[in-house]
Amino acid sequence: MAIKNQIYSIQLLRAIAVSLVVYAHSIDLAQYLQLNNFQASYKYLQNFGAIGVDIFFIISGFIMLYVTTQIDSFPKIKIFFTKRLIRLFALYIPITVLLIFYKHPDSTIILKSLLLLPIFDSGNHFIMPSINVAWSLSYELFFYILFTISLIISKKYHNLITIIILLVLVLLGLLIHSDEVHFVFITNPILVEFVLGILIGIIYTSKIKIHLAIILLMLMTAIIKIIMLINNGYANISEANFVLDGSGSLLRVYLWGIPSFLLVTSILFLSQYQYTLSAFEFAFVKKTYMLIGDASYSIYLIHTLFFSAIIYFHEFFSKIQNGDLLIFIFLFSAIIAGCLVYIFIENPLLNFCKKKLLN
Repeated sequence: MAIKNQIYSIQLLRAIAVSLVVYAHSIDLAQYLQLNNFQASYKYLQNFGAIGVDIFFIISGFIMLYVTTQIDSFPKIKIFFTKRLIRLFALYIPITVLLIFYKHPDSTIILKSLLLLPIFDSGNHFIMPSINVAWSLSYELFFYILFTISLIISKKYHNLITIIILLVLVLLGLLIHSDEVHFVFITNPILVEFVLGILIGIIYTSKIKIHLAIILLMLMTAIIKIIMLINNGYANISEANFVLDGSGSLLRVYLWGIPSFLLVTSILFLSQYQYTLSAFEFAFVKKTYMLIGDASYSIYLIHTLFFSAIIYFHEFFSKIQNGDLLIFIFLFSAIIAGCLVYIFIENPLLNFCKKKLLN
């Protein structure tokens, strides 16, 4: 039951993370369409959903540790890395190719979009991929590569090696001041969030049972911190540009990474107490967040494209006076669209790629 609850917890966290990101962009869409709404004007709520990216980074750190506990040979490392690439690129490449045909970007953007890593970037400017939200995937891919290299170096100590590499890179970035794009990318403090995920994984796989009172305290602390951030603000850390140039990354790790760490840890460790999950055990609720968790990558990739399509119907939406209601309509419709993409496109693509590349 513990393993199943852990899976449910991860899917719940993924559902929360992607819903937060889509919610932030739903408010942005309402603002773009000039729809009057309370949510955009309430304190610092509008951009707070971007914290979903930080939750995703921490989940990635945990998952990478969790799925490599039984890897003990080079062939298994190769399979592991291939699966990571399939997961990342199976849906991403077809969507990107379609956008390339539609937007006709220059060759540099095409190469960046297809490879994700800033290999062809120059100067101090990080080139955004054709799918703008895919900037975060560049860090995911970089983390996958470093983690795999650590596995090759030592199957026993790969987690420690990965943590050391990431922290040394970040420390170099803090000590050596440079705005050269490649240096900023590989030393970006946002990488610490992957370390936080690995630390959660180390504790979790050690079978340590944290007292329920401590877990609930962590959860309440995360919730209180989130409420305070929405009310008091968080500077400019919600904007991707301030992460990519490194100027807002360290502050983002402090303001958003820590509560994200507490949230992920508390929800994961609640799975050790089966009865505490009862609120999420209703069949409909469970099926819903499990599906959204499964489809979180599809939702993340396509929701801004889906919103771009909605803009074509701006005259229709402008007739609806309740902008706050429309924000939730945008949110739920994007999630549904992403789930459909997952069921009918991403999942078949994943199965096809695994059959061709892993057999």
